[in-house]
Amino acid sequence: MKKRSDSGRYIAVEGCIGAGKSTVAHLLADRMNGELIVEAPHGNPFLERFYNGVTRAALPSQLYFLLHRTQLAERIKKDDLFPTTRISDFLLERDRVYAECTLASDELQVYDMVREAVAIDPPVPDLVLFLQTSVRTLLKRIANRGIPMERRITAEYLELLNEAMARFILDYDEAPVLIVNTEAIDLVNNDAHIELLLNEMEQARSGRTYFDPSGLVV
Repeated sequence: MKKRSDSGRYIAVEGCIGAGKSTVAHLLADRMNGELIVEAPHGNPFLERFYNGVTRAALPSQLYFLLHRTQLAERIKKDDLFPTTRISDFLLERDRVYAECTLASDELQVYDMVREAVAIDPPVPDLVLFLQTSVRTLLKRIANRGIPMERRITAEYLELLNEAMARFILDYDEAPVLIVNTEAIDLVNNDAHIELLLNEMEQARSGRTYFDPSGLVV
């Protein structure tokens, strides 16, 4: 397995819940000899209650994510002083997308007050890798990973998030974006598919690029 080095780049992997962000980030960090900076969502003490339908857990859960991601973003910015490739499984700007889908209007006002007080200055990636995935596939992947608290995630909630994330990534213009159709690619078990993705990433240096591997993969 050939390792690649792309010294000094910061690559953010994005997508909906179940798209495979963390898995792909781990794979890329290994192949590119990069530093891995990933979220720990299940360390959120309010998340299980939120998934179980406790509405009062929505705001503290979202604020936890905001502060946790802000800390990770600060780490990314500090690491920018060194010529190391960094791979993260989130964009800090994405946090508000989830907040809009999750919080009531009065809760969103509180969230925005905290967000403004934190004075977020997110690091700008050299490339955003967006994993485009259908709700059907998201549900299948969530079921396969077998995390008990995620069993209550509904297709309706994923549809809402998926559509919001699609709008977000289409409007995002801070960095080049590579949108990958993940329906026909197996990055976990097929090295050839990883090579295809890495080649696309090397070429995606500006604007917005679409990579649909259907018909290319075997």
